[in-house]
Amino acid sequence: GTQMHARVGKDYTQLFEGKFEEGNVYSIHRFSIAKPSAGYRIMSFENVMWLNRFTKVEHLKVDLPTFPQEIFSFFALENVGTRKNDTTYYTGEQSEI
Repeated sequence: GTQMHARVGKDYTQLFEGKFEEGNVYSIHRFSIAKPSAGYRIMSFENVMWLNRFTKVEHLKVDLPTFPQEIFSFFALENVGTRKNDTTYYTGEQSEI
């Protein structure tokens, strides 16, 4: 398995509320894959998983130590200015960490 950024359209958010909890593993079927939108690529993954009304989600009981729990990719603060006109990734601002 691997990790992927998933999105849900506003018309389907109610279908997935409460379906996912941090730290669990899921089997997901019947979804779409697309390239991230320009200027809104918030993760370094090449594709985005879109959940829709046909998507089926199943919580799996697995040995969690075999799965990575967190993935972080930090960008050096002094390099933020280099992204001023680059829309490859969304670059936001965090005032407090």
